[in-house]
Amino acid sequence: MTTMASNYSLCSEIHIPAKPIDSPKLSLTIIVPAYNEEATIERVVNEVIRIFPTAEIIAVDEGSTDKTALLLKALAKEQPGRLKVLHNLRNSGKGASVCKALTFAMGDLIAIQDADLEVFPEDLLRLVKLFENPDKHMVYGSRVLSNYNSQFRFQLIPSMLLPKLCNILFDAQLTDVSTCYKVFRRSIVERLQSNFPRF
Repeated sequence: MTTMASNYSLCSEIHIPAKPIDSPKLSLTIIVPAYNEEATIERVVNEVIRIFPTAEIIAVDEGSTDKTALLLKALAKEQPGRLKVLHNLRNSGKGASVCKALTFAMGDLIAIQDADLEVFPEDLLRLVKLFENPDKHMVYGSRVLSNYNSQFRFQLIPSMLLPKLCNILFDAQLTDVSTCYKVFRRSIVERLQSNFPRF
């Protein structure tokens, strides 16, 4: 099996005051939104299972028109109790799929893994390990700070102003707001949902 070069060698953080979780053993839920990813969905899910053997995995089919839904159904049969599969009747976007999965997530930590293999699950492991520090509440992967494939760098240039704005508004230290990789404590989501019911 070929491996991909790490696209997320460094990460940036966002600091949100919250009560740290005392237990060093945090349960993890990984959300995998997928829309027409029949070419990669099996590999992504299998790699997530291999790298995170105790994690809860929730895959969300975003109304795919290819074989993604069928492949996820087969994977769920192979991994009973490990893989939950949710389906949207139509494509409502990645954000809607993540919010739907959050209502079923049981982990202390929530991570998001895209299904297109632009980024590889091994990179996600590096972000999750940062939560061994109880003061960490949310961590974003960063393509800007890493040796990200140069063919994608030009896509990042127009969005470099957005992180600066977010850092000013939210007292954060972000360099890549549009990143795939986001890992956060479920307590953060619960606080957001209580203040913003439509979140």
